[in-house]
Amino acid sequence: MARTGTIVWQAIQWTGLEHFNLTTLTDGFLAEGRLVGVDEDVAYTFQYQIRTDSQWRVLEVIIYTDVVNQVLFHLTADGKGHWYDESGATLPELTGCIDVDLTLTPFTNTLPIRRLQFLPEKSEPIKVVYIELPAGKISPVEQFYTQLAAGTYRFEQPAIDFVAELAVDADGLILDYPDLFRRIT
Repeated sequence: MARTGTIVWQAIQWTGLEHFNLTTLTDGFLAEGRLVGVDEDVAYTFQYQIRTDSQWRVLEVIIYTDVVNQVLFHLTADGKGHWYDESGATLPELTGCIDVDLTLTPFTNTLPIRRLQFLPEKSEPIKVVYIELPAGKISPVEQFYTQLAAGTYRFEQPAIDFVAELAVDADGLILDYPDLFRRIT
């Protein structure tokens, strides 16, 4: 297994840091992050693991709370839009979602950026499993990504009227997410 090295992202609109590593596996990738901060006067600590196949399709998401090894969510997927809870029960409301979006990390924007085959200036619609932290809510959400130039993508989430221009490195990892995150290592 190869590792990217440690990346640290800093939240901009609230006090928060993420310590992140990405490991290349024989059959995909493993992203691991630790999130620590204060949002709306509530302190939080979460750890997450996201495992993908070699095409960057999400296969497993585990989110731990600030209590060591207490699992908040454990979801699995087949990479084709079918999701299951920790007991293996189907989650039909998430059908069609390939990617996941965790609100407290910029990493999850990397998933569609790496997975999609972009044509210049063509918007790509996707459906994601949207996980709101620290609230702990899960829902399917429509998002759009557009490659504007090498290393620059427009991200849109129409349901909340949100648009951002993301700067990424050669591996598709966020360098700058205006008003939300910036990479500090």
